Amino acid sequence: MGYIILLMKKLEWYILRRFLFFLTLFTIGAIFIFIVVNFFERIDHFVSNKASIISILRFYVFQLGYIFNLMFPVAHLLALFLSLGELSAKNEILAIRAGGISLKRVFLPLLVFALFSSLLDLFVAEFFGYPGYNKAERVMRVEIEKRKPIFGRISGEDISFFWKNNLYFFGYINRLRNTASRITIFEFKKDTIVRMIDARSGTFNGRFWVLRDGTERIIGKKDTLIFFRKRAFPEFTITPFEFLKKRSRLIYTPAKELKKLIDKKKKAGLDYTAELAEYISRFSFPFSCFVMLFFSIPLASSSRWKGRSTMFGIALSLAFLYWGMFQGIKLAGSLGKINPYLAGHLTNLIFFIPSLYMYLKIDD
Repeated sequence: MGYIILLMKKLEWYILRRFLFFLTLFTIGAIFIFIVVNFFERIDHFVSNKASIISILRFYVFQLGYIFNLMFPVAHLLALFLSLGELSAKNEILAIRAGGISLKRVFLPLLVFALFSSLLDLFVAEFFGYPGYNKAERVMRVEIEKRKPIFGRISGEDISFFWKNNLYFFGYINRLRNTASRITIFEFKKDTIVRMIDARSGTFNGRFWVLRDGTERIIGKKDTLIFFRKRAFPEFTITPFEFLKKRSRLIYTPAKELKKLIDKKKKAGLDYTAELAEYISRFSFPFSCFVMLFFSIPLASSSRWKGRSTMFGIALSLAFLYWGMFQGIKLAGSLGKINPYLAGHLTNLIFFIPSLYMYLKIDD
């Protein structure tokens, strides 16, 4: 009995060590390939703008956290299929079974490590990935393209975000004309709304907003309602460009900022479905490292799959299937077609439920 336990520990360490070797290899390789492909896609742009080598390096270094977040789950799949595939191809899996050793027990350290990987992916994405991507965008705009921050969409509808204790909602905004319509502004003091401004239209004069045909409501023990035909608000200095930029970069906004925006829009009675769907996905996607590993262990350890090319193809197919399903369901959640909480976790559930059955039957 003691010999079997010792043998199991050796097998666990052997399998985990092989997996870690391939995981490191494929993580570095996937990031490198992503950067190389992206570089050659942009090389004409770099040359035409006479970008310096330092600026190009800064552009990609700032993106490393974001690329890691995307490629880490894929590297897990590739590493698992290659490491377990070798064992299966050499009939080592059959030998383990013949020795009366439980495969569930042998593969358990892989699942524990996958949980740690998911937490690591989440940490890297939030503290390095999304902030780094925004820095990379600034490098592209200022250092490489050498232009002022005046790019992006000309106009937009239903623009909203939280900035300096104020929640802004613009039904329509045009950054070339510096005009907007259907404007609502909520001013917060801590978590309490203290002022609400509604206006039919407004103009940004280069320094602050001038609103027309609206009301200002002071909220307190005694509410005060003030009507105005035309009124300047020097305290509102954010430009139309900033509104459009913030909205267009919602998918790159850190979770902490998304949570603030969701809370403020919820208190103000505004729709926050898209923000909530994005926020939930920030926590569910990193756990694809665990879910996909759990799903793939029974497949990768099967003696039916032989050959590295076969294993590699299966792993990539699963990665594309998961990614396409995750993005499609998240989009449905952001549009309100599916509950945002369900949309955020549904893909993981779809893969996890059959995984549980397959893992329990792995020793049969």
